[in-house]
Amino acid sequence: MKNEHRDIYAEKALKLLRKKRSLIKKIIRGSEESNKKVNEKTELILKNLKGKEMQGKPLSLLAGSLYIVLILEGCRRTQREICSEFEISEFTLRKAYREIAKTVDEQLISVIL
Repeated sequence: MKNEHRDIYAEKALKLLRKKRSLIKKIIRGSEESNKKVNEKTELILKNLKGKEMQGKPLSLLAGSLYIVLILEGCRRTQREICSEFEISEFTLRKAYREIAKTVDEQLISVIL
């Protein structure tokens, strides 16, 4: 049952990613190509989270995944900027991205880079 919930959270986060493309575009403030690249990499991270021991709601998983991708892409955005757009606290974002960073496969990070 716990695994089902984890899959549901990851799946819901993926659906949110698709729904919030305009919000993500607003955060990135880049070209269409960079928006596409960030969206694809964020989706890869979220797919990788399926079935893994994760805490947090889908929105925080999405925000944390996006924050990791933005860091790796060199898109300098503050935690406050991302939290403001997603309407979550900075604590929630930090908790989410730390947990995601520990959970995501190292091979995936090398693919993203």
